[in-house]
Formats: sequence, structure tokens, C-alpha cells
Amino acid sequence: MRRISLWLIPCEEDYSFLDVQIQSIKNKFNGDELFPHVSLPFSCAFEFEEIFSRLEKVEFKKIELIVSKIGLGVRAHQQVFLEFEENNGLNELTQSLLEIFDDLIVKTRDKAPHLSMVYADKVGLYSEEEKIKIKSEIKVPKKIMLDKIALVDLPSKNPQDWKILKLIKLI
Repeated sequence: MRRISLWLIPCEEDYSFLDVQIQSIKNKFNGDELFPHVSLPFSCAFEFEEIFSRLEKVEFKKIELIVSKIGLGVRAHQQVFLEFEENNGLNELTQSLLEIFDDLIVKTRDKAPHLSMVYADKVGLYSEEEKIKIKSEIKVPKKIMLDKIALVDLPSKNPQDWKILKLIKLI
């Protein structure tokens, strides 16, 4: 049985813009490999086919998030990240997914949806000064359009081991 995380993936244009910035930060600060994504606040443990079959029966709408600020955190996967304004569409999507996967949820997180710009597993946690330097190099988009849900296999805490198993388009 795998641990599957659900991510929201930006549209191609926003993905490309964010990926360029993430790769630049990764190269300058020796960060981990990272895909631009917004993590949903839970993960599931069950066979991939079961999770996918539940998801393909429901249609979800694209979501446009407005970036409110760049946050600095203490977790390895949340060192420097984009925070978003409250969004009803995202709240409804998250609630719907929580209901669909209620019996499969193995881990919930109390953090708000965010988009990490750098992971720190490889180098250990960044100092406050390093995070402020990283933050100063980020070009903040005003908004991000999310148009896909990704089912992601998380066999370990190492981002290099993570694998997108399936992408589902939002309408």
C-alpha cells in the first residue's frame, strides 16, 4: 500500500514561470528538486487504482489563487513558500476531497495550502538570513491558475523519490 498525496498543479504558463524561479533558487542555494504544486492538507494510503477510480467520478473546477505574500517556515518542505488569499473554490475542493477519501486518509496537516519555492532536505534547514535572501530573489506572481490534480506517490520524505502517477484535468 502506498502513501498518495494530492497536489494541485498550475496551468502550463504559471508552471513554467514558477519552475524557472524554483530551479534558479535550487541552483543558487543547493536546494532539493521540486515541482511547482500546491499541496492539499492530507494524504491517503490505499492502492492507487482505488484512489484514481474515486477521483475520476467527480469533476472539479479550475481554481485561480491570488498570492498574498511570501512566507518563511520552519519545516523542511515549507522553508520559503507562497501564501494565498482565502479562496472559496479551494475550500470547496478540499472539503469535497476530504469527504471522498474520508476512509482512506492517513495523514492530515493543519497548514494552509501553499506553494513551496524551496525544500531543504538535502542541505538541512536554512538559516533565517538565507531564507530572507531566497525570499528577496523571488518574483511573486499576482495569481496562479490551478488546472490539474496530481496523484503523487510518496515512498519516502526525499523529494527525489516522489513520482506523479496520474494527472487529472480540472474543468
